[in-house]
Amino acid sequence: MTKKGYILMLLNAIQDIVPIAKDMKIIVEKDGVSDEMINTFVAMLQEVRQNITDIAQQQKLDKTANILNKIRSLEEAQHQKDEEKTQEIETMIQEM
Repeated sequence: MTKKGYILMLLNAIQDIVPIAKDMKIIVEKDGVSDEMINTFVAMLQEVRQNITDIAQQQKLDKTANILNKIRSLEEAQHQKDEEKTQEIETMIQEM
């Protein structure tokens, strides 16, 4: 599954707690997902969580934020691996 797909699943899962998630889904479907958008989602979830008294809903938002952070971490790790491979290829070409 793609990062976009995971984000859409998460937004579906929290739309009963965070009504703006429906609008966010439209944006993600149209424009895709950037790291900046993920940061915005995490910040929004933290803010919304402060105003929720239901423990189960708080836990659901916490899990969602954790998953978003994990997606971001995986994306960063993959980017680093790609950079290393690119550097390796460039070095090989230069040595030819």
